[in-house]
Amino acid sequence: MVGQDPRAKQESISQVLFKILFKKEIEQIQEFSFDSDFTQEGRCILGHGDFFLLRVLQFATTLNYFSQWKKKFLDLLENASADDYGLKVDWKNGIPNRFTLYCRYSTLNRKNWTNKIEKKLAASVWKKKLPSQFAKIFKARDPFCLAIRITKHSQPVFSSYINIHLSYNDFKRSLTNFLIFYQWPERLFKEIMKDLVEIMPFNFKGCIGIESNGKILKIDIAGPSIGSISKFLSKKKTTPEKIQFLVNQARLHNQIQFNYFALKYSADHFISWKAYLAIHGLRSPILPRADGQEQTRKKN
Repeated sequence: MVGQDPRAKQESISQVLFKILFKKEIEQIQEFSFDSDFTQEGRCILGHGDFFLLRVLQFATTLNYFSQWKKKFLDLLENASADDYGLKVDWKNGIPNRFTLYCRYSTLNRKNWTNKIEKKLAASVWKKKLPSQFAKIFKARDPFCLAIRITKHSQPVFSSYINIHLSYNDFKRSLTNFLIFYQWPERLFKEIMKDLVEIMPFNFKGCIGIESNGKILKIDIAGPSIGSISKFLSKKKTTPEKIQFLVNQARLHNQIQFNYFALKYSADHFISWKAYLAIHGLRSPILPRADGQEQTRKKN
């Protein structure tokens, strides 16, 4: 497994099961994610249809922390009406300690947000601030993705994602409106913009996600170069060993850039980063659609 702790001598039962259940999807494309923890790795695959969801459920039921959240997970699937799905599993030393299901929507199907999903889930998930309101702040259409993340350490987390491609003047105005709408401190404006300009100096292209409680913002930058990320991480006091590890992963798979690079912020400060690489098959990102275009599904 890419990025696996070298101390792990053999694959866990969960890793073997994942490969068996999702063999077809793995052969088409996988997206790997890496952060500052050498022992942790994310793996994301893309699928569609009831058979894919059935296998997701099969895998999830093997996780001892899933049973208490199974009802919420099934409620989401009943109301999601998605076009296709992404399944991301975060592994630590071969153990799946978190998994996320992404429900993705084509342009024509995005009205499901306001007509169905928001109305049914608003009271239990988003409370007062809705994903459609978040989208409007950044001049986006309705969100293209809804995600539910389940871990063994906390309650399920819901997030929504939007695609945007804005000049930094427009992005600055939208970010200012975001801080006001979610009542985040004004001082975060400078920190966020400084980080973004260091990685992508001319405009913003990628996607943005917000957790349903309005307390976590995730900014996914599309296609940053290896050099820009290396410089950025150095300024964030990332160890040279970790930076070199990321560079080596990209070069190993003949890539001169990351599919996207994620920055996570709370209402107080920068929290963390994560780098994503697509491996095998297609060289386009699974989640989010970081190129700002609609991703079409390959026909069998």
